[in-house]
Amino acid sequence: MLDARAAGWVHYSFVTFTIVHHTVEYRQVTRGKEYVLFVDDDPEILRFYEDAVADEGYKAVTAPTAETAARLVHDDPPQAIVLDLEMPGMGGVEFCRLLKAGKDTLTIPITVVTGHGERDARLAALGAGADEFITKPITAGELRLRVRNMLKLKAYTDHLAKEQEILDGMVRERTKELQETVRQLEQTRLETIFRLSRAAEYKDEDTGAHIRRISFYCEILGRHLGFEEAELRVLTHSAPLHDLGKIGIPDAILLKPGKLTEDEFEIMKTHTTLGAEILAGSDDPYLKAGSVIALNHHERWDGKGYPNGISGEDIPLHGRIVAVADVFDALVSKRPYKDALPFARAVAIVHDGSGSQFDAHVVKAFSEELAEFERIHQTVQDED
Repeated sequence: MLDARAAGWVHYSFVTFTIVHHTVEYRQVTRGKEYVLFVDDDPEILRFYEDAVADEGYKAVTAPTAETAARLVHDDPPQAIVLDLEMPGMGGVEFCRLLKAGKDTLTIPITVVTGHGERDARLAALGAGADEFITKPITAGELRLRVRNMLKLKAYTDHLAKEQEILDGMVRERTKELQETVRQLEQTRLETIFRLSRAAEYKDEDTGAHIRRISFYCEILGRHLGFEEAELRVLTHSAPLHDLGKIGIPDAILLKPGKLTEDEFEIMKTHTTLGAEILAGSDDPYLKAGSVIALNHHERWDGKGYPNGISGEDIPLHGRIVAVADVFDALVSKRPYKDALPFARAVAIVHDGSGSQFDAHVVKAFSEELAEFERIHQTVQDED
């Protein structure tokens, strides 16, 4: 269809054709689905066009003005147009621009008819989108040849457009299938990570509520600290792997109700390196981040943590974030060797560790998100 400008010409053409051109003969040869449109203000020339192409069996429609032609094109676009440049009202160059600006009329081949001395007019028409030109006087044979070539061009252009439409449809369908496959693979990967995390938690937890809370807490902190969505997703889904190394810790130590001896604590500390080793060597971003977190979530800002005693920003940020989330959740959770602390008391302990045990920036984010932490603490419980 034509644009708004064409719609205005449609209205204008109706009025003009009715009032001004009511004395001009307007004739239409048998019109089918496909036809050639001839536009000229000379009735004799239009008859010549009709007779010339009729011998070839082409269907023709004639229009005495560009305005009338605009209405015809709007109602039913032709397969080709032969257009005189010099006409009253809208000129041929302007009509070319109008057609080439419309999505549904852009590919209609246009041949303009010019006189011998109209070189500038021909150039203007070609610049406006005309495909070729014929110089007057025109013979019937030349006209039929030009029309035949235009129809071949239109048929080829339509064929290419149809092929492109089919290809685009195939690409869309294939893309949709690939996106669904990627979604399923991602879902399977995340489920595998979650189940791997729970394998360690079952050693000292009744359910996987702890690892779900850690995931939510880390998401809250990471978002507050300005993580991009992709990085935040990695943090959120790799944080539950922090205690994977507990799989290698003997139950006698892991589940001991009393205080651990010095030797037992040394063994307990190895869950950091065990977890990192289990996850090491993978190209998967979640497992790579999980290895870093497993190794570093018990390091301290002041360098008094384990297993390597690193400090400050030498501790990877993911590890510093999980450290706050893990300690807080451990404080407010019941374990075989201790009772749960009240929420306010656990918050105070985390605040006391700012700048010594924990990164002060992470603790600040924790303080500003206490309402969310309390909501997660209350809603994600072992009985869920």
